[in-house]
Amino acid sequence: MKYLSVCSGIEAASAAWHHLGWQAVGFAQIDHAENKQEDYFNRYACAVLQHHYPTITNYKDIHNITKEHLNGTTFDLLVGGTPCQSFTIAGKRGGLKDARGQLTFEYIRILKEFKPRWFIWENVKGALSSNKGKDFHAVITAFANLGYCVGWRILSGPEFGVPQSRNRVFVVGCLGGAAEHIRQVLFESKVDPRTLSTYRPSGSREIYNAEHMDGALFVCNDDRHGTTQHLRIAPTLAKAMGKGGKHVPMVAQIDHPISGCVTKHRAKGSCFEDFQQQSAVPYTDGKRWMLRKLTPLETERLMGFPDHYTAVPWRGKPAEKAPDSPRYAALGNSMIVPTMEWLGRSIEAVKL
Repeated sequence: MKYLSVCSGIEAASAAWHHLGWQAVGFAQIDHAENKQEDYFNRYACAVLQHHYPTITNYKDIHNITKEHLNGTTFDLLVGGTPCQSFTIAGKRGGLKDARGQLTFEYIRILKEFKPRWFIWENVKGALSSNKGKDFHAVITAFANLGYCVGWRILSGPEFGVPQSRNRVFVVGCLGGAAEHIRQVLFESKVDPRTLSTYRPSGSREIYNAEHMDGALFVCNDDRHGTTQHLRIAPTLAKAMGKGGKHVPMVAQIDHPISGCVTKHRAKGSCFEDFQQQSAVPYTDGKRWMLRKLTPLETERLMGFPDHYTAVPWRGKPAEKAPDSPRYAALGNSMIVPTMEWLGRSIEAVKL
C-alpha cells in the first residue's frame, strides 16, 4: 500500500504503518508560520520527519500536492488531520470559514485530483458539532460527491492500549466501495487491538519515566467543578503540555531522591496546591508525594510512539539535548500510533 500524508506533523501514520510494510510517497508538513512560536514548532516537526524519514519528500505546504509537483507519483491512500483549531470547543470555532478550517477543502481537492482508493481524515470531536453540524455535513457530502463511500467513528486511546482519553473523529472513505467495506474497517474489524505491534496494556506502569511509581496518578484541574481530578487514564494531551495548569495532565508520584525527573519537571501553581489540599494520600513536601509534569518520554508513550522518537538533533545540538517544548507541541498535535496501526490493518483486511 502506498500512501500520501498531509498535515503530517511527526507522522503517527508512518510510525504505525512501517509495521505493515506500507510505503509513504510523500509528506506535507509546513515548515513556517507567521506566529513566531508556531514557526518554531513547525520547523521542529520537519526536523523530526527529516531524521526518521530522510528519503521521503516533504512537500511542506499542502497546496504543493498537485500532479505536477508529484511528477506522476500515485498512491492508494490519503491520510491527514487538517488543523483542528477551527473545530475544537477549546477554540473560537471558526469552522470551515476559518483559514485553517479551509485546509479541509485542500484535502478534498487532493482526493478529487488523485482519486486514491482509500482515505482517512482525522479531527477533534468538535468537528461533528461545528456550525451546528453543518460543517461536518458539508465535508461528508463533498467526500460522497467524489464517489467515496464514507463512514465515521469516534476512537479513543484506551481502546488501543493507551491510557489517554483522546477522543478523535476518524472518517474513512473507499472509492466506489460499499457500506460493508466501511463497516469492516470501523465497526466489524477482525483486528484485535491486543495483537498490534504498538499495543501497550492500558494503565501500564511502563508509561512512567521514573522508578518507584507505585500508586501513581494522573492529575488534572477541572474548571467546571473547581476541583483537581485524580485519574488512572490521562486527559487529552495538548500542544501546551509543557506549561502545566488548566486541563494539562500531570503525575502524582511517591518522591524518591533517585527520581531525577521530579526535580526537572516539578509542578507549581494552583494545581500543585489543590493536590496538596485534596489528596487522600498524606503529602509531605520532598518526603512522600510529589506532583510533576509529564516528561517528553512519558508523553511519547501516551501517544504510542517509540521511546525518544521526538528527540532529534536540533540547531547544532545532539538528540539528547533536544528541547522539551517543541516535543510536547509535536506530540500534542499528533494522532495515537496504535489507533493508526489498527485502522491500517483493518483496511488491509478488506477484500474489494
